Amino acid sequence: MEQPNQRDMDLPLKQVRPVVLGVLQNQWFYDPPKIIAMIEERHARNGPEAAERFRRRMIEYALFAGCQTGRRLREGLGECWCNRIVWENASKRIGNFSSSCFPADPDHIRRVVLEVKPDIVVAFGKVATEAFNPGEQCYHVAKGLNPYEFIETVHPAARGLNNPMEELTKVKRKLDFLSRFLAVEAK
Repeated sequence: MEQPNQRDMDLPLKQVRPVVLGVLQNQWFYDPPKIIAMIEERHARNGPEAAERFRRRMIEYALFAGCQTGRRLREGLGECWCNRIVWENASKRIGNFSSSCFPADPDHIRRVVLEVKPDIVVAFGKVATEAFNPGEQCYHVAKGLNPYEFIETVHPAARGLNNPMEELTKVKRKLDFLSRFLAVEAK
């Protein structure tokens, strides 16, 4: 068996295992002022980076604590992808109902894309997709980072004509393929 060479050892993990940014529309809680106060308290006590880490942890916690969106994501994408994806929202605003919907914040998404440096971006739903429209600055930032793929799909809790589970299964297949493709390309 061939030993890995130094070049292989120096490759960042990101190139072997692509970074995936999953963008949803916005968070919601029954008591948004309480969550906002918790974020502000962390900001005052530990600084903006700590507040941002807490906000991101709350996204994942709330998403997979039992809401319909999280349940469908786990069912459609699987546990592995749900754990690997960096979850973010198109808006930092927090609603108090599951139907709360705020416009995308392009500046916020641009900052997230610059920080996360994704290889793959998955936009779940209309609001998240609008954040990456070609006219928006964050789209150009993302393209400048050269994500290998931009995947646009329905929101997991979408109602209407689209079957979100069928769409999520397609996204999983794309992620599986791109993951293998990017791992081979990195060698």
